[in-house]
Amino acid sequence: MKSIKVTVPKTLNLFICYFPLFFILGNFFLNSIVVLVSVLGIIHYKKELINFKKDNPVLLIIFFFIIVFFSSFLEYFQNNQTAFLLKSFTFLRYLIFLLVLRCMMIKNDLDLKKVLFLSLFFSSFIALDVIFQYFAGFNIFGFKPYLEVFPASLFVDEPIAGGYILRFATIGFFALPWLFDEKNNKFFYISFLLLAISFAGTILSNNRMPSLMFVIFLSLLIIFFILRNLNYIKITSTIVVILISFLFVINSEYAKKRYVSFYGGIPNLSKIINEVKKDYPEFKKYENSGEFFWFTETYKKNKDKINTLPSRTGHDQLYITSLDAFLDNPILGRGIKSFRYTCQEKKHLPNRMCENHPHHFYLEILNDVGIVGFITIFSAVILLIIKNLKKFSKRNKKINKIYSMVFYSFLFALLIEYFPLRSQGSYSTVWNISYICFILGILCGLADLKPERNLRSFKQSSYK
Repeated sequence: MKSIKVTVPKTLNLFICYFPLFFILGNFFLNSIVVLVSVLGIIHYKKELINFKKDNPVLLIIFFFIIVFFSSFLEYFQNNQTAFLLKSFTFLRYLIFLLVLRCMMIKNDLDLKKVLFLSLFFSSFIALDVIFQYFAGFNIFGFKPYLEVFPASLFVDEPIAGGYILRFATIGFFALPWLFDEKNNKFFYISFLLLAISFAGTILSNNRMPSLMFVIFLSLLIIFFILRNLNYIKITSTIVVILISFLFVINSEYAKKRYVSFYGGIPNLSKIINEVKKDYPEFKKYENSGEFFWFTETYKKNKDKINTLPSRTGHDQLYITSLDAFLDNPILGRGIKSFRYTCQEKKHLPNRMCENHPHHFYLEILNDVGIVGFITIFSAVILLIIKNLKKFSKRNKKINKIYSMVFYSFLFALLIEYFPLRSQGSYSTVWNISYICFILGILCGLADLKPERNLRSFKQSSYK
C-alpha cells in the first residue's frame, strides 16, 4: 500500500506536467486525463480534497457546480430535457479535477518547473510549426493548412492553433524569469525571441481573437516589468515585438482582409441593448412554431418597415438572442449547454440567431445558471485573485521564486481567459473547461499553501 501512495503522486504529476500535450492529442485524450486525474486523486487524497476553511473561494466554486446541476435538474423537471441532467452530472468531473490540482499544490506533489517549461516548449513548437506551414504550405509532418488558409499545425482540420499558442505561451513565458535573472541580457534576448515566435505563430494561424488577446498579454507583461522595476529598454523592446509581428499582417493581403472584416464585426453594445428592449407583437403568433424570422409571412410583407442589423460576424444577433433568452429565466438560467435549445424559442423574432453557444463566456454562464451562478463563479474568481495578490504581490524571501512565477503566469492566463470583450467558444466544452479548471485549481492551491512549509519541502522535493 505504501508503494502505491508513492506511485500515485508521481503519476498525477506526470499527467499534469504534460497537460499541454493532451490538448494537442485531442479531446478524447484530454477528457481521459481529466477523468484519470480525478479518479486517482480521489483514491489518494480522499477527505483532503474537501479540507478547507469556511471562507475559502473553493466553496463558491463548489456552489457554482451545484447550481449548474440544480438548474439543469429544474429544466429536466419542467421540460423533460434529459440531456441537460446527464451533462450536468458528468460536468462534476471538472470540479474533482480542480480539487485534485489544489491538493497537489498544497502537498507539493506537482513539479511546477516542468509545468512552466513544458507549456513553453509545446506552445513554441506549435508556433514554429505554424510559421513553417504558413510559408512552406505544409507543416513538418506534411499536413497542409486547413481550408488552405488556416495553418493549423498538428490540429490539422481544426483552426485552433492560435488559441493553443496563446494559452500555453502565457503560462510558459514565466519559466524564463525563474531560469534567468530578469536583469540579465540572456533573459531579455530569449524573451524577445520567444515572444516574437509565439506572437507571429498566433497571427499567422489566422485566429483573430487569440492574436488580439496576445496583445493584451504583452500589455500585461509591460505592467509586470514596470512593477518589478526593470529596465525601460526591455519594456520598449517588448513593444517592438508587437510591431515586428504585425509586419506579417501588413505583408499579407489575406490577413489584412480578415482583420479589417473582424474590426467591422465588433458588436455594437448600444444597438444590442436597444434591440433587446424592443417588443415584436406582430411576430407573437410564430412563437414555438419553429419557423425562422426570414421565412415568416409577416417579414415578407413588411421588409421595408423592419430594421434588420447587418450580419457580418453574427455576434450582434447571437448576443441579442442570448440576452433575450437570459431575461426569460434570469435567476437560475435553463441549465448547462441550454442555449442551443433556448435560442430556438427566439428565432421567429428579428435580429436573432441560433447556434450551439453565444460565443461569449459571460453570456453563456448567464444563460446556463442565471445571475445567481454568474455572481457565484465570478465572486470566487475575484476572491481567489485578491487572496493570491496579498501573498505574492510583495517580494517575500520566505516564498520560493517558482511560486511567484506560477502565480503571475496563471493570473495572466485567467485574466485573458475571462477578458470581457473577448468572443470565444463554449465554456463547457472539454477544451475550454479543462483549461479553466486547470488554472483555477493551481490558483486555489497557491492561495492555500503555507509558504514556509512549502519552501522547505520544495528544496527537498524529488521532482527537481
